[in-house]
Amino acid sequence: MIVHQEQLTSAESGRTFSQELGLDLTAIQRQPGIFAKPYLDWTERSFHLASNLRKSFFQLCLEKSYLTRSVSHRSVTVTEAGYKQ
Repeated sequence: MIVHQEQLTSAESGRTFSQELGLDLTAIQRQPGIFAKPYLDWTERSFHLASNLRKSFFQLCLEKSYLTRSVSHRSVTVTEAGYKQ
């Protein structure tokens, strides 16, 4: 997925990458709510991904131990497995 301003474009490479990671895009599209939506992060002045796709991707990263959550605040840390992926 490519987030650019107010548009979200699905590239074949993004679909392939998602499938290789184990994300079921069809199942995510069937979930109630918005499948994929960009939002502007004003502190970084760049677009990020919001919605069901973001939640599913984040959850997958936690399950595969690519990320770990901080106990004391909202930050995450990329693990060695995450860097290798």
